[in-house]
Amino acid sequence: MGNHFTSNIVQMPPTDHISVGKILRPWGLKGQLKVDPFSDFPGRFKVGQEFFIGSAKFRCNDVHERSGKFILQLAGIETKEEANNFQGKLLTIPQSEAPELPEGTFYYHELEGLDVWTDSDYYLGKITEIITTASNDVYVVRNVKQEILIPATPDVIKSINLKSKKLTVSVIPGLIGN
Repeated sequence: MGNHFTSNIVQMPPTDHISVGKILRPWGLKGQLKVDPFSDFPGRFKVGQEFFIGSAKFRCNDVHERSGKFILQLAGIETKEEANNFQGKLLTIPQSEAPELPEGTFYYHELEGLDVWTDSDYYLGKITEIITTASNDVYVVRNVKQEILIPATPDVIKSINLKSKKLTVSVIPGLIGN
């Protein structure tokens, strides 16, 4: 029964979870997983930590860092074939386990879905994705007509209000296409 996890990984994670990494591929022959971390808290990848893949919970039995990625051995995943079932899946944790951030910093899940407005009250759309680049994050904003890429820099991002689900930007030349 090497594929007994398949039914679990089709299910979505609980809605109160946040993603902390993506499983890239199996690593080795004993069910280890190579994970691209989304977290700025690498200490969360430790022996004993519990992660969810879909609605299934797994305990981390071993972890090694390799070039900014993590190699995890999760309890119950013991072969390369079993590990193959998890390729491309997200590792999540309950939101309640996420550390509090300093004021003015936000988790990606808090920003996704925010309405984006210009400082002259023009609606641009919703944040649908966040792309990490070497210099700064980029917010992908979509509306019915277009997709706009907004750099998350202080000269562009003017305010973020999580209560009103609103992000205000200053339009700089070239930000909004025709």
